[in-house]
Amino acid sequence: MHFLGTNPDRVFTRTALKNALWPRRDGNDRTVDVHVRKLRAKLEPHLDPITTVRGVGYRFESAAPVSVV
Repeated sequence: MHFLGTNPDRVFTRTALKNALWPRRDGNDRTVDVHVRKLRAKLEPHLDPITTVRGVGYRFESAAPVSVV
């Protein structure tokens, strides 16, 4: 969430997120989906600052009332 929050409104592919967060880890790009799903489960039902851009990846909405520390 910190990575997305420090780059608001920018769309990142699953591969780009995986490489930025786990550069030495091989594996499936779906790992990112699992982590996003877990973040959403913790934040819901109050807010969902992470938007899915279908066919591309994810982005953090700058208009979301969240402070990334």
